[in-house]
Amino acid sequence: MKYFMLFLMAAGVILLGAGPAAASESRIGAMGDVGLFTEDNTSILTYPGDILQYRDLLTLELRTKSVDNVYTVNGNFGLGRKLVLGGYVNQPLSIPVPAAALGTFSNITLDRTLQVILGIPLARRNLGLSLNVGLDNYVSESGGTRTEQSGYSISLMGGLSDASMDLSAAVHVPSFEASVGSAKTTLSGFGLGLNGRIFLGKDEELKLVPIFHLSYSSAASKSGSTTTTKYNQIDFRTGLGVNYKFMKNNLLVMGFEARFDQDVVEVVPNPTSTVTDRVITFPGIYCGVESQLTKWMTGRAGAIQRYNLVLARTEAAGTAESSNWNSPFTFTLGTAINWGQFIIDASLNEDLFFEGPDFITGNGAAGSDFAQTISVIYSLK
Repeated sequence: MKYFMLFLMAAGVILLGAGPAAASESRIGAMGDVGLFTEDNTSILTYPGDILQYRDLLTLELRTKSVDNVYTVNGNFGLGRKLVLGGYVNQPLSIPVPAAALGTFSNITLDRTLQVILGIPLARRNLGLSLNVGLDNYVSESGGTRTEQSGYSISLMGGLSDASMDLSAAVHVPSFEASVGSAKTTLSGFGLGLNGRIFLGKDEELKLVPIFHLSYSSAASKSGSTTTTKYNQIDFRTGLGVNYKFMKNNLLVMGFEARFDQDVVEVVPNPTSTVTDRVITFPGIYCGVESQLTKWMTGRAGAIQRYNLVLARTEAAGTAESSNWNSPFTFTLGTAINWGQFIIDASLNEDLFFEGPDFITGNGAAGSDFAQTISVIYSLK
């Protein structure tokens, strides 16, 4: 907790000005990943009904310097007076299969997808429908042996949103196939997800935000027609957030959560073995502040600390167990530049303040780039 006292003292330097601004991945990252507990256009990816709040908006997410294949271009466009259609190109998608299971399919990538979201206003709430599709294929031939890898990933999501609540449900179906000569390996499964939150409070300056998330996924790997490995994963999160707007134009967001995450890997052929990994987080603490320092600049800061109990159990010929505690802490900084219809958000690299830039050359030490992520937003209105 001592880290959070230091963070709150530093936040006092940020809270000088006049008003929350842009909405992007860089904004949420700079505010300590408080996206679960506050309103932002990144919420569209979890609650597609929110897209109607962010019509006529273009966003470019630059996640890693010089790595173009992780950039995303997003566009939300009004169709007539009511509908909103969103197109998200190269959108990341979490595949409900453990990373270790994907080693056989290392030449294909399905986590960069095309996502289409449609927002439809209903009588009392907004309906959002989302389709997310990823496809990839790889073929090579050497010495008369042909190697092929292919796969697809489809995610369907529906959600209802209004000013006081968000709710969504999702179904995810991934499938992989690899062959070397006549030997074939397949991996297929499904995932289900449910998310919800409520904004409580009649006063616009103070909102309590209870949240929950539940996801379950199951997959199986086969060699030929024989099942070799089974995978199961469950993730449950619940928590309470606070949104507090004060001194006219400043925003403080705090969130507290409890989380249970379990992964089970079962090797089926004899001798059977089962590996179970669990992470229990209590509490997870998230805090972010935002203030408009001038008419054209917004300042942000955030902090995250999670108290985790990590449990591992292996059952084979015998049983082996282990457990340990950890409490990682992260501090974040960010800014936004408002220029006409453009907003440029940046999640800042705090190492820059310690390591550079060099005053003569202008170059910084390795890893001391000014920004970690950048988001560019353009309003079509």
